[in-house]
Amino acid sequence: IELKDISEADRHVAAYYNLPPEYAGRRIVEKRDYGQGKGWYLPDEKEFTLDLPKSQVLQYTLDDGSWFAVRPSGTEPKVKFYLSASAETAGEAKGKLIRLREAVLGESD
Repeated sequence: IELKDISEADRHVAAYYNLPPEYAGRRIVEKRDYGQGKGWYLPDEKEFTLDLPKSQVLQYTLDDGSWFAVRPSGTEPKVKFYLSASAETAGEAKGKLIRLREAVLGESD
């Protein structure tokens, strides 16, 4: 998402901090907050440490293995999104990506 000013990025990323347990038609099973250096396996409410440099990145994994991440650009007034889905057929994977993309981009409105 292109922004008028990079200062808007924090507000957009913050919209993803507290997502509901059901997202894009699936259950969220894992949340990673690279800024805090922590992750949570949500079904068991277990916390774990991330051994990577701290950065303003949030990543969520869904119960079907799909995942998405959101982060502000380091050089431009943009918020960037990364999405992944897999399935037995390309058509099924494409459908999952479409649903995930709609949900993710809907949060930033």
